[in-house]
Amino acid sequence: MYPYRKGKSMSDLALKEDGLTIEEMAAALGAANNNKDRAPSVGALKINSFGEDANGDQIPLGSFFLNNQNPRVYAKEGVRFRAFTNHIQFQHWDDGKLLNKSLLVLNQKAQARDQLGGEMCGMPTYEQSISMSPKEREEYLGRDRYRIIRGVVSYTGTTAK
Repeated sequence: MYPYRKGKSMSDLALKEDGLTIEEMAAALGAANNNKDRAPSVGALKINSFGEDANGDQIPLGSFFLNNQNPRVYAKEGVRFRAFTNHIQFQHWDDGKLLNKSLLVLNQKAQARDQLGGEMCGMPTYEQSISMSPKEREEYLGRDRYRIIRGVVSYTGTTAK
């Protein structure tokens, strides 16, 4: 952790380690739109759990990759992730379609207002859910809480063989 020094801002501290500018950080996080023809795209860091890609090429299980690369580059070691934000979001999915989602909140105690005017996409609290029968829980299938962590990742890897 960086010690606080009077006169130093958080931007100075965040930029110090990697030497990134504010513009480079914004571009890496998908907050900058350098291509005016399309919306910014933010890749998601994934862990391979299938053993092969869409073409049937073998990929080591447990390797990391970004889902917006073409061709995808996989790395098993040396992956470095630097988190900038950590939030919770409630989502309600049905048949692969997003029906509702909440605002990003810092913790479970914050009010997670959703798109339909409710809270937490209608999910019960933990205390309520543990007292429910399996039949009662079926009503909430497809609703879950997701941790959204945004940051910058760096790694050197290989493409599928």
